[in-house]
Amino acid sequence: MVDAAFAPVFRYVDLFGHLPGLNFLEAMPEVSRWRKALQARLSVRNAVADDYPQRLHAFVLGKRGALARALLLAAPPASGRRS
Repeated sequence: MVDAAFAPVFRYVDLFGHLPGLNFLEAMPEVSRWRKALQARLSVRNAVADDYPQRLHAFVLGKRGALARALLLAAPPASGRRS
């Protein structure tokens, strides 16, 4: 059950983790390994559409909040969700 709860959280980390102050997983190698293991699961990869990162990015930008401003100032994230 914990995997099911955290897989969506880790999708946010994929998109926002490169932002200053949000790269907290670098200090947690065990959590990073767990995140990568979850990403490798077919059920997790297929739980969202292929364009989910782009949709999430657009959604956040549309809210025009602090996270949107941080995204606009940062380098664009890597495209695609499957690695």
